[in-house]
Amino acid sequence: ILGALDTWNWTRKSDSKLILGAVMAAYCSGAHVWRVHTFIHGIAGSGKSHLMKTIAALMGSAGRYTTGSSPVSVRQALAGNAISSICDEQGSDSGHVSALMQFFKDASGGGFLEKGDKNQGAVKRYQLATTGFVSGVHLPMMDEQQNGRFMLVSLDKIDAVRAENRHHLIGNKNDHSFPEL
Repeated sequence: ILGALDTWNWTRKSDSKLILGAVMAAYCSGAHVWRVHTFIHGIAGSGKSHLMKTIAALMGSAGRYTTGSSPVSVRQALAGNAISSICDEQGSDSGHVSALMQFFKDASGGGFLEKGDKNQGAVKRYQLATTGFVSGVHLPMMDEQQNGRFMLVSLDKIDAVRAENRHHLIGNKNDHSFPEL
């Protein structure tokens, strides 16, 4: 698996190991007292989406892949389950990305979030026990607390030789089943 992750063009050579460690830790996110989240940054065409789909394939049923998700949709979809949230393609809407980053910051300690409905009905209580993987072209503005809860990894422009090696290791962009691993 590390060999496959090494085929991305990481800004720092150690980032592939950090991603593998994050995936391994995410399998136990419900058991951890503390969760660290991952933000994957890279220019358009650097392979972020392929990486996020690869992470989703590695996580299997312990992860949930989405694109352009809001904190509300992530929270409702998780329904209190301790599975990882793999949120790809977070755009340039800084308010949207900031809200998602705040959601994962709150999930770091596994606390509870309570939300009332607009009709003054029952309050819904959500346990936040998810580990987040977020990707985007734009680095989000993070406060000091968020900096301590997110690991930042960066991808450079795709290297054609590495992309060809990845194709041999894990198949094409649409096949993330890891037949050889």
